Amino acid sequence: MFTALNNETLSSRVGRELIRSIVSGRFPPGELLPTEEQLCSEFGVSRSVVREAMKAVTGVGMARSRQGQGTVVLASTSWNNFATEVVQARRDTGAIGDVLSEVLELRTVIEVQASGFAAERGSDEDLDRMSELIEAMQAATGDTDVFIRLDVEFHDEILRASANHLIVSLFGLLHPLLLAAREIGVHRQQQPVGMNNAVMEHWNILESIRSGSAPRSRQAMVEHLANSAARETTTTAGVA
Repeated sequence: MFTALNNETLSSRVGRELIRSIVSGRFPPGELLPTEEQLCSEFGVSRSVVREAMKAVTGVGMARSRQGQGTVVLASTSWNNFATEVVQARRDTGAIGDVLSEVLELRTVIEVQASGFAAERGSDEDLDRMSELIEAMQAATGDTDVFIRLDVEFHDEILRASANHLIVSLFGLLHPLLLAAREIGVHRQQQPVGMNNAVMEHWNILESIRSGSAPRSRQAMVEHLANSAARETTTTAGVA
């Protein structure tokens, strides 16, 4: 029988388990999920709990209720892959690798152009803030959690300096995936090496933006993201 953990409700926990089961392939696309009665028996919970849990599953696009048939599992192309619940399930089941490579491709599309815009539009205040963040990163190479937070803030600052509000909003959707990537990287070896290399690359990006050259800034970001991808595949720290 399921019990609530900390502040998590029973329905949230059942919903999380169902999402994880779909991601793991236990319930493949096109297959019907178990009935309410079956789920109540499996998890030892009431129908109301199961119904709330199913709302979580359908809410992220992983399944759809069909009148007279039941609830059918949808293909991953229909999922809200930015949803925290989906990201966590992919991470927990070891199915996040392909998604992270797609995230890197999307980051390349967004951040490379944003770096060019930042070079053309960034204010002195924006540049000073970027510099402060890199200095803080240098001081935090021994504290992975702090380093990751500062890393994310630096990239967010570039987006803000682009002065394009739509880019900032769109990138905000990526945060759960970006954090998942960094959490995976935390457990990799040679963390100080990866962190120090990332710091140097961040200085290069900042100096390129400070120069006012959009092409140079875009190239600096291209090189950084390529190096970040290489670190992810060579057991160094997953910092970006």
